[in-house]
Amino acid sequence: MANYCREKSIDLSRARIWRSPFLRTRQTCDEFNKFLKISDIREDITLIEQQYGLFDALPEEDWSKLYPAEYAEYERQRANRGRFYARLPLGESPFDVAIRVHQFMGTVHRDFEKHGMDTLFIFTHGTTIRTFVMRWFHYSPEWYDEDRNPKNCWIREIENGKDLGYINS
Repeated sequence: MANYCREKSIDLSRARIWRSPFLRTRQTCDEFNKFLKISDIREDITLIEQQYGLFDALPEEDWSKLYPAEYAEYERQRANRGRFYARLPLGESPFDVAIRVHQFMGTVHRDFEKHGMDTLFIFTHGTTIRTFVMRWFHYSPEWYDEDRNPKNCWIREIENGKDLGYINS
């Protein structure tokens, strides 16, 4: 990571880290920051992963077996509204996550306008980063449905107003 920043001539003196308060995100951030050495680290609750409600921590193939009625309703929503808008039982839809992420974008703008932070490292989760990119670039829900979820520790690069995708995929 440090070599990558040097190769790209990234000035880390005006850098800030934002991260989800979830433990695994904190741990990932701490590992990356061993190389970045950024002292300004902040957390924001809007950066947490999508809430899966009844389906939390269950393999997707078990959803219909364990909760047939709830899964049927979820599938009905997916069929009628699309995957982006379908809310998980007692949980969130990607649309709900996008609303949270939009709130965080005000923080990004304030970081730049008030504090001159022009380099941000955001440690978050798959659905959250995809909805961030979607909102930032005004991509459609169809783009969200087609974009792949990152694997653990994948990095999505946005530079000079361009979505450069995952740099280690």
